[in-house]
Amino acid sequence: MIKLTDLLSSSSQLPILLDGGLGSMMEDCGINVKTPLWGSYAMLTEEGRQINRDVHQNYADAGANIILTNTHNALLDNCRKFLLSGDIDYNYTRIDAKLNIEKQAVELHRIIIQSAVEDANKVRPSKSQILIANCIGSIDQPYAKIGVVSTLDAAQIFETELQTRLEISKDLIIFETLTTSEEVEGLSTALWKTGLDNFAIGLTCGADGKTFGGVSLSDAVNKLAPFNPQVFFIQCTHFEYVDKALTKLSEAVGNSFPIGVYANDGRGWDNGKMEWVGKRVTPAAYAEKALGWHDAGADIIGGCCGTHPAHIKELRKVFS
Repeated sequence: MIKLTDLLSSSSQLPILLDGGLGSMMEDCGINVKTPLWGSYAMLTEEGRQINRDVHQNYADAGANIILTNTHNALLDNCRKFLLSGDIDYNYTRIDAKLNIEKQAVELHRIIIQSAVEDANKVRPSKSQILIANCIGSIDQPYAKIGVVSTLDAAQIFETELQTRLEISKDLIIFETLTTSEEVEGLSTALWKTGLDNFAIGLTCGADGKTFGGVSLSDAVNKLAPFNPQVFFIQCTHFEYVDKALTKLSEAVGNSFPIGVYANDGRGWDNGKMEWVGKRVTPAAYAEKALGWHDAGADIIGGCCGTHPAHIKELRKVFS
């Protein structure tokens, strides 16, 4: 199994290319994302899984060295909320309807993660230079400005997610869309308890160069650096906001850690309406910004919400 350190040690491959938006690609392909599972809803049907596999393959064909599993929103709590919503067909979820809700949620959680890992691995032949990363998404709402869970609860949630995921796969774990101090501090507690060493950090930032929850990047790095993440990312951030955040991240990590970017397009997410607002960015315009991110020190570059395989193909083109 290839590791991130293997890719980083090969200077001829820099910048390493990560894939693009996955949940937003599920939406573009007709998957229902207006459930607590968001893009991970695709894991519940064979039709959805085929779409998921095709998207992974398209990103690999475009030149991505890192493929992210469709697990960002597959948190145990989201599985529980999905079951309680009543929007479920037990024939396609493969769950015993006679179980109580908590046991059903645990089973659904495992099924989605297992399916997502299997799908991602199908694009990785035995000798391929493709790394698979398992994603853990927001404990609070996406782009949260205030914490809705305590630090202690956040730590417990992260520990639970790690336990299930590590039983299924030993691939790189990326903690994505961290924004609140409760998430950052809760994660530091979970890392201290579990001793995890194969992970990366994704920080989601606003126009001021801080996380949406107002955490400075120096504070986030100081909290999480002692646990030796393999890379710090500016991630799921409006592409025009990256420059300021990346400068602050680079100052915070110095030469101690690699840094990377996988940014959103020009739209913003409306939590109330559960929809995107704004305009998308073209592959050419995104690649032009990415050249500057690489010059600013980004070792790994990809795309997040709203980006397509065409954006990754353009990145491969300009960096080659």
